[in-house]
Amino acid sequence: MKKIFWIFVVISILVHLYAITFPMATLEDESFHVERAIYITQILDVFNPLLFFGLILMGIFIIFILYKLYNKNTNYFLLVLVPSSIIYYFLINYFAVQFSITKFGELNLNNFIWLVRYGSVSAFTYTLQLIIFGYREWAMRLFPLIFSILSSFTMYKLVSEHKNEKWALFSSISLLFLPGIFYFVNISQLTTGVIFFTLASLYFLLKYVHKKDKNSLIYMALFLILGFQYKETFFLVYGIIFSYLVYLYLIKKKDVNYNRIIKYTLLSIIPMILWLVVQINFNPNPSVSRLVGLFGIFSFTHIFRYIIALPYQATLPVTILFLISLPFAVYNIIKKKDELSFVFLMYFLVSLVFFTTDSLGNYMVVYRYGADLLPSIAFFTFFFLEKFEKKKAFEILSYCLIIFLVISSGYLTYHNWENRFVPMDGTFSYIKENVPEDARILKTMAPNPYKFYIGKYELKQKFKHELWENASEQNITNLYNFMKKNNYSYFIFPDPTQSYQSYWPSNYDWVTSWVYKPELKLEPILNETLLQELTINNTYYKLVYSDKLGINSLYLIKIR
Repeated sequence: MKKIFWIFVVISILVHLYAITFPMATLEDESFHVERAIYITQILDVFNPLLFFGLILMGIFIIFILYKLYNKNTNYFLLVLVPSSIIYYFLINYFAVQFSITKFGELNLNNFIWLVRYGSVSAFTYTLQLIIFGYREWAMRLFPLIFSILSSFTMYKLVSEHKNEKWALFSSISLLFLPGIFYFVNISQLTTGVIFFTLASLYFLLKYVHKKDKNSLIYMALFLILGFQYKETFFLVYGIIFSYLVYLYLIKKKDVNYNRIIKYTLLSIIPMILWLVVQINFNPNPSVSRLVGLFGIFSFTHIFRYIIALPYQATLPVTILFLISLPFAVYNIIKKKDELSFVFLMYFLVSLVFFTTDSLGNYMVVYRYGADLLPSIAFFTFFFLEKFEKKKAFEILSYCLIIFLVISSGYLTYHNWENRFVPMDGTFSYIKENVPEDARILKTMAPNPYKFYIGKYELKQKFKHELWENASEQNITNLYNFMKKNNYSYFIFPDPTQSYQSYWPSNYDWVTSWVYKPELKLEPILNETLLQELTINNTYYKLVYSDKLGINSLYLIKIR
């Protein structure tokens, strides 16, 4: 079975191989995550490299001490691990604060949110990719691919130990190829990392419960700490753990050392408390509500929005099988005290309830959030198929489903892929060769991958992102006056045609109804009339370069 599993892992890598070389995405968080890595590398220009060398040596020393203590006495291990995580956290924030003051002249979390908001572990994974491989698109997508494989492998281990090998094989392979996960590997999101840390934490928790292996709790705590430092919404795993403990105590009445589990779980929460302190003190935006309460007021109009989106993320056949399997799973949970089914059901429900109340969902489905539902779907899908008395029928149907997922994800990834990306290389290559190094260039569209391509082509020109007017008030005259006043020579901007389609085009209905707020300095599209005036010959500007990919274009204009 393991041999077949690794064959499909290789297939997934091969299918991803070309897709991870696509241009960096516009209007996706990929650009933001890559920028965090770029900022960290820029710290070397501000601080003495010897200081970082010393910190690296200290980190290696602490890891060595932890390893020795872990082998000798787990209590000593924890006594060093917890203070070390606190020191690490405050060191990271200290450097973020100093860098913010040095680079931006003020202490504002908006300026160093690149490191703090999502946790430093994810920031450093992107930084590691950048340092080792440089400014290459495929390099920025390596860790999401690695986490995708690790998630699938952990799923295999979890299901094989608590169900059977065949169930484990098919559920883990489907996790690799479900479109809602497969897609986010190719645009370098944090999605697969969150799934991996969640599954790893649950794996070691169940291993302790069933094998009484104390070391498993240490691994659980370690993955909980790393997972939260990777992305803050990972804290949902605590809801799953709490529900599972209640189920064990009240329903199964299992003889387990609950105090020990709670102790290790509480120790892992310490970094979360530190994150809250930083957020509450410095963060001017409402992201703190991610931990102190639900995102928004529960709305009955949104109860089923992620359920309705499942056919897009999991395909229609898988969604149907999942819904058919749910009653069987609930029956097993109640009558047969099926622990693993309960864990995956809680994984699904905790994520669904939380993201259903997410304020972002007031105007759209956030598909990267919906990806947290997919591990449970991958598990439950084969619940119904496994009921077939003839095991050969189970295998045939399962393989057919897997092949269907491989084809679906491959098709959705590569079909008209050019329409999902704005061309970047041609324009930035032109700037390097033809635009004076002392030129000031106004840029627009956020989030955008401009900073990545500035680094890729080692551009010296001064790029700045500023919003001069709300989209409804933009015109060629006030743009010209703004550029003259602020000494901008060039303006770079994409075609605002609604072509920023992930392969769920309906997700982008919000583009036309965006509420423009100057203080956010975000404008997903330019005023359409303004675009037409900019791209034709006029008395204010001349078009010096344009590039086209699919139905998308990127323009560079020069002020007359």
